Amino acid sequence: MLLIGPRVGVVIVNWNGWRDTLDAFASLQRAHFSNWTLFVVDNASSDESVARLSDLSPRLRLIRSTANLGFAGGCNAGIAAARAAEMEAVFLLNSDAAVRADTLDALVTAHAGAPDAVLGAVVRYADGGKLQFFGSRTASGTGAPEWFDADADAHELDRSLIPSDFAFGAALFAPVTVFDRVGPFDERFFLTYEETDWCYRARSLGHRCFIVRDAVVDHLGSASLGAATSPLQAYFLQRNRLLFWEKHAGTRRLLRGAKTDLRWLARGFRDDARALVRGRSIAPTRRALFAAWRDYLLRRFGDCPASVRRLRTLPGT
Repeated sequence: MLLIGPRVGVVIVNWNGWRDTLDAFASLQRAHFSNWTLFVVDNASSDESVARLSDLSPRLRLIRSTANLGFAGGCNAGIAAARAAEMEAVFLLNSDAAVRADTLDALVTAHAGAPDAVLGAVVRYADGGKLQFFGSRTASGTGAPEWFDADADAHELDRSLIPSDFAFGAALFAPVTVFDRVGPFDERFFLTYEETDWCYRARSLGHRCFIVRDAVVDHLGSASLGAATSPLQAYFLQRNRLLFWEKHAGTRRLLRGAKTDLRWLARGFRDDARALVRGRSIAPTRRALFAAWRDYLLRRFGDCPASVRRLRTLPGT
């Protein structure tokens, strides 16, 4: 076990997922680098999370929130706790992710060579090891981030430090001084796009962003959002994409991206109209997208309406 490098505060946001969080903790305990403390923010879980995560180890500090702050607010609470404990760097880790034995070593080594940079790990799916995220570029048309493709952009992995527009929030490392300068995550996002927005803000202040090729995290998927096609995911991605464009892409690109999204939504609306005529209901995902547009236009941010969460239980989701 190595005890070198900065004091790293690992932040995990837990919401009704204590089993995944314990697995993530176990992976940290197997890491070669050992100068870390885990800060788990429990987002008002309704399961056994608090009981299961309390008093486990001196290396795990549980921060209990009385409300669900989302990933953005939970990270902010964890970063604040790490700062108060005089951590020198923060590593955000998803509750359903696991580090490998040398992941933290690779991040700390990269940090020594680029002390003011935002760093991210290469994220692979835990089931099969396929690449999920290893960097992104800004799309010229919309100004939105475009994730590297595992086939077309595989050459990027030839570099030990891969320049990227942002680091995936499932595995994001930065010194506390950078968090202090950039400020907290924008809690309007609640879930998705919060780390992208934060990294764009960091880059606007001159902080570079790299993905560290030799730092690998294995990710189960989106435990909070459900399946990739779930109404909940559709809602947050649509609403938050519009907010992200508004903040970073400029009016022209916002309108261009919104036009494309609305055209797609209109085609779906025609399908829904035909379904209603035939006595069927509107697809749950489409309902979620309508709600996302409505809430963006009405400036309703933070958590989604309860009606969107209920769509997760409808058939076909």
